[in-house]
Amino acid sequence: MKHLIYIGVILFRLCCFSQNKELDSLKQILKTTDSLKLKATVHGRIAWLNLGKNLEVSQSHLDSSFAILSKANNPKGMAQLNYRYAVLFRLKGDYDIALDYVDKSYQYNVSQKDSFRIANDLFQKGVINSLKGNYETSITLYYQILEIYEKSNNIKGIGMTLNSIGILQKNLEQYKNAISTYRKAITTLKGSQYKDDLANAYGNLGTAFLHSKQQDSALFYFKEAREMDKQLNYDWGLSINSQNIAELYIEKQDYKTAITYLKEAYTIQKKNNYSTVLAETRNSLGKAYLKIGELSKSEQVLQEGIAQAPESKKVLRELHYSLFQIYKQKRNYNDALVNYEAFSAYNDSILSKENLEHLNEVETKYNTEKKDKEIIAQKLSIQKQESQLQKKQSQYKLMTGLAIFLLLTSILIWFLYQQRQKRKNQEILTLKREQQVKTLELLMEGEEKERFRIAKELHDGVNVDLSAIKYKLTSLLEKNNEVINEAVIMIDKSCEQVRAISHNLVPPALKDFSLVEALEDYCSTTNAIHDAKVSFQSIGSDINLSKKAEANIFRIVQELVSNSIKHAEASEIDVQISYQNDAIQLTVEDNGKGFDIHTEKANGIGLQNVKSRIAYLNAKLDITSDDKGTSFVIDINTNKLS
Repeated sequence: MKHLIYIGVILFRLCCFSQNKELDSLKQILKTTDSLKLKATVHGRIAWLNLGKNLEVSQSHLDSSFAILSKANNPKGMAQLNYRYAVLFRLKGDYDIALDYVDKSYQYNVSQKDSFRIANDLFQKGVINSLKGNYETSITLYYQILEIYEKSNNIKGIGMTLNSIGILQKNLEQYKNAISTYRKAITTLKGSQYKDDLANAYGNLGTAFLHSKQQDSALFYFKEAREMDKQLNYDWGLSINSQNIAELYIEKQDYKTAITYLKEAYTIQKKNNYSTVLAETRNSLGKAYLKIGELSKSEQVLQEGIAQAPESKKVLRELHYSLFQIYKQKRNYNDALVNYEAFSAYNDSILSKENLEHLNEVETKYNTEKKDKEIIAQKLSIQKQESQLQKKQSQYKLMTGLAIFLLLTSILIWFLYQQRQKRKNQEILTLKREQQVKTLELLMEGEEKERFRIAKELHDGVNVDLSAIKYKLTSLLEKNNEVINEAVIMIDKSCEQVRAISHNLVPPALKDFSLVEALEDYCSTTNAIHDAKVSFQSIGSDINLSKKAEANIFRIVQELVSNSIKHAEASEIDVQISYQNDAIQLTVEDNGKGFDIHTEKANGIGLQNVKSRIAYLNAKLDITSDDKGTSFVIDINTNKLS
């Protein structure tokens, strides 16, 4: 039991690797393990991975697995080994041997009632019988298998079986049906992990289009399949698609390109001993050589094909027909007739009325049974739904009244909740607004007090000291000292600047006069002490506001004018205030260098201070700035002033 768990874990891990990495890991296990059960399992897995690459390597590993299992009592392992032998000999073209092996596998799986493996065995039987030309047996098996795979929703099994049914339909020249079946296979396999089966479906669809004379569509699907085979390192599929593309170029009469693809397919198939398809490749090479006039080469290749052909009526039919064409061209009418008779016999066997009728009969039966099952399932579903509906109707009436009551109650509760929430939100907003106003008032009051304190200290302290120094220095002027005279002048200028600073901090005009007069005095004083020309204009009625509001408007103008002088380096600054119908519009414009209103610079301390005062006034601010200057427009509604 422990050995089985160990094997399962190892194989599970191996599934996570690509095939090349898996092969390397499996070979390493063979070198290091002493478990015969594990060695047999690993040999079988390596053999399976090499089926699409190298049949000789695959058979050698199957033989190694057989040598170990034949000494142990492991019927399940032997059944799996027989199944793999069946696939191997099918690919090698030894169809009777393949059927013997698959029968052994099938008998064991039937005894174990393993429906999944039974379906796999039946599938192999169907493929082998199809290759042999036993289409009646094959088609019966395919539809039997398809039903099993559909019941278990086995994606890979459904895709493979549809592929095989399409091949059979194509061989019977039912190309429209084949195209439809291949499309179903592609739809089933697309998006799944079974890329090799999907590649086969693309290639098969291409062959159906080729036989239907739709060359562009055929080439598209051949190339799709070829790219997938290259990615998967899938030699079998790559050789098949090379052969298919060659057949297309033969149809286009581009025989040199066709021969190039056929030689590639021949090399892969010869190396891997793919006898089943090697004969078909030889037939295509023979046709290509025939078309370019190399009759000897063509005859040699086709005779090799006859000698080594598998037991396939379809392949033998094509080989004899190609030989008939050669001998006819050589005027060797006896050999031409012999080969034509052989071709006719195989052709009649394949396209017999019985085969076609049986195919149609099985398909019709399958589709009819499928529809009948669907109808029965629908009826059962309807009956079940009706009984459930009747059961629920009594509950529905009771629940409807309760639901309506709950709905109305919920709506009422929701409405009351929304109203209460609105009131709460409004109260919160009001409290926040009041708190903000109080905070701003406290900040502004503190600022004004600090300004007053600094102004008083400048006026009463520094200014008095400067005046005293001036007085003492003046008493020395009698000595005509130029240096002292210059010092006195400098002290006069310093006194003027101290007074200006003091007035800016606490402008007397704002305290003793109106806002307009204070602004006019400020602009006049600023104009006198700076190089920039500051002009002021008042429009409209007289403005009568609270001292707090006037102080805020004054400070806004003071900050904006200061910014224009210091940062914008403006030479002209226009300040305008207008008042009409309870609306004040304050404008400060300059011809400075401007700034980007979206950068951090636009959120400096000065402008943040301005915006705080504007928020306090419940006003609106509009800023326009470019390299020609900056304009600040502030709209104040006097009814909203606190």
